[in-house]
Amino acid sequence: MRYNITVRIPQNAKTSYTLFAQGFKIAVPCKEDNGEFVEFKFLGETAIALFYTFAEFRRAYIVTGWESVSDGEKLFLPGINSPLCLILKAKGRKIDDLKHALRWLVKDDDCKAFKMPLLFWQRLSALILNGRIKKIDVMRLLKKCMEEKNEHNQGTS
Repeated sequence: MRYNITVRIPQNAKTSYTLFAQGFKIAVPCKEDNGEFVEFKFLGETAIALFYTFAEFRRAYIVTGWESVSDGEKLFLPGINSPLCLILKAKGRKIDDLKHALRWLVKDDDCKAFKMPLLFWQRLSALILNGRIKKIDVMRLLKKCMEEKNEHNQGTS
């Protein structure tokens, strides 16, 4: 079953946070009639990276749609229309590590990494949480997971 997740990014709204989202977009972003938010629609079965900045702190999350997993804790975040399943919660230096990893992953293709199975995102999260990441490790993980994905697809065809 395919479904989407709507992320409402504050533009002129009076909110306590700013939000940046990255993922596999399934529609052109559109501004709400009142101009306070821009809506982004992401495929619910894929990973989405969310970066929140509040007055006193910042947080980053890698999440997926709650309906796309069989277990895990439901997570509700500001600006999101449906419950999410948490893959990674980052703060401090780990936010910067996640930003670096995403920059490396989307350099040639904005969507390629976000089309990867959730297992890739779980492994990337482990890399980020276990120490300073390096580009070579992130790209090696991507290559390994792409090979596993291709092997799996060949085995099912």
